[in-house]
Amino acid sequence: DRSLLFRTTTQRNNPEGRALAPETPVSTPNGWRAIGDLKRGDQIFDEAGCVRHVTQMQCWPSRPRQAVRFSDGTEIIADVEHQWVTTTGRERDAGELGKVRTTKELAESLKRTKGGSSNHAIAMAKPLQYPRQWLPLDPYFLGLWLGDGTSLTADISCHGDDAIETVKLIEDCGYAASVAPNGQKTGNGRLIRVRGARRWDSTSPASLLAALGLRGNKHIPEAYLRGDIEQRRALLAGLMDSDGHCDAWGRCEFTNTNRSLVLAVAELARSLGHSATTGLRKKANGKDRKQDAFAARFTPSTAPFRLSRKIARCKLARARNNHYIRSIEDIEMGPTVCIETDGPSHLFLVGFGMIPTHNSILRNCYRPWFFKRQIEA
Repeated sequence: DRSLLFRTTTQRNNPEGRALAPETPVSTPNGWRAIGDLKRGDQIFDEAGCVRHVTQMQCWPSRPRQAVRFSDGTEIIADVEHQWVTTTGRERDAGELGKVRTTKELAESLKRTKGGSSNHAIAMAKPLQYPRQWLPLDPYFLGLWLGDGTSLTADISCHGDDAIETVKLIEDCGYAASVAPNGQKTGNGRLIRVRGARRWDSTSPASLLAALGLRGNKHIPEAYLRGDIEQRRALLAGLMDSDGHCDAWGRCEFTNTNRSLVLAVAELARSLGHSATTGLRKKANGKDRKQDAFAARFTPSTAPFRLSRKIARCKLARARNNHYIRSIEDIEMGPTVCIETDGPSHLFLVGFGMIPTHNSILRNCYRPWFFKRQIEA
């Protein structure tokens, strides 16, 4: 009885812990980790993009669970008592703040209308505050090359209308650049030759691309995905200036046949506070399209370009500031893990969509619960 007086939750024979599936991905300053692999003292991010620390953890062998699916395609498996800070449609219309709700409560009020529009929304996280990285190649140039660079050299292709401005942008990165003389007067495409201070200098762009293992193997190196906000914005601008597009409504899209590159661009955009989705853009038809093309799409709050003609198309009034919950389904019971953080909001980010969710309060309730279990045994 004395133990029970200190328990904050008496139902289902469990303490206050609100838990997620142990394989749930969590973004950390050192890359992605499964929540079940975290330890006390590990660093994670909160909804403001600030680094926080794990202060307590607890695992549960079997709990009722539900699959929560969001508008960006992210799926999170949480127990029915896990907590989220959401706003309902009525609260958003009235300009009210969000409230803490359990997964079970969300499932009971999932839809706003009979037509099926989403009722619950979770505010997007702010840009993640990774520390500044030492990057051998300028991040803007790397993004430009990943989109339109020649796979085995540092040269870059671009549209004729952008050639002069692209040369200037590359020179601003510290590299020598010039439009190749061949084919300048015919067709829309232009080839830009990029060199370092000396053609075969070990610090030339071509040498650094080889040293980073990128020649013939285009991808975003891990250090570039973990740069500070300025470095990541420069990288995204290079990618979008090359293979990016902004439509008449201000929605941005990066398209490429390299699916892993598209997924990395989506992660990059999410780490900068944008809600990105990915999917098949154009299917190969065996004729003019030999490969499938994939796309990462997002609506930005800041212009993700440096080319003036693309900046002019941007509409920075972001259409969405929230993640919307599309569906919640019961699944089989299974193991879950809960953590407590030292963040003042008690929120941390989960899933590849970097969605804010509520942590558990473990320190004041786990011991009484454990005593009760021991007494019962």
